[in-house]
Amino acid sequence: MNTQTENLLRPSGNFYRVPEGCVVELEMPGVPREGLEVQVENGRLIVRGRRVPASSSGRELFRESVSGEYRREFRLDSSVDPAAVSAELRDGVLTVCLPDRESVRPRRIEVA
Repeated sequence: MNTQTENLLRPSGNFYRVPEGCVVELEMPGVPREGLEVQVENGRLIVRGRRVPASSSGRELFRESVSGEYRREFRLDSSVDPAAVSAELRDGVLTVCLPDRESVRPRRIEVA
């Protein structure tokens, strides 16, 4: 029987720019919505999660699934509006939208 101790895990993800700001996508399979914490603090995005091992009534022979604490941290540009950050968990992927402040967004100027 192979048992795995709980470790601090670093979820895989993507960080990309869109016209409105930035988007972070993190793979959080098996992490329930209640097990996630997303914070913007001191110019950093901090994502924490916890995946608990699935319980089974039988005798475990081996385990390939990973359980433990997830954590990722990103330094944010000063252009991000912390009050407008939003997050959504869907199909095991956490999507965090980091919109730019209105003052730094490009705007089209009409020429008279």
